[in-house]
Amino acid sequence: MERGFIAADAVLAVDLVFDLAADNRRGVEALDTIREPGETAARGGVEHGWRTAPVSPGPEGQHEVRAEMVRAIRVEPVEWFERKLGVVLAGIAQELAPRQEETP
Repeated sequence: MERGFIAADAVLAVDLVFDLAADNRRGVEALDTIREPGETAARGGVEHGWRTAPVSPGPEGQHEVRAEMVRAIRVEPVEWFERKLGVVLAGIAQELAPRQEETP
């Protein structure tokens, strides 16, 4: 609110960022967990699935989407989080932040 947000928008903005951070953390933990001795982390299975699943006839760009999904799974979790956070912050700036003419 010190930046000119009204209370409702400030709470929504903080909640969005908190949810993104919590969801990211849970996702990383789920993908990196090894449940049984000798088992590989789930991340490897998810990546393998995206690389090897059959491509059905249909929309163009399926190969590019698959490649990007594999890249998203392989990238350092903090880097992927920072990219998503940038989108959320841009949306907050566009939709919730006070306009220059609104700030005192």
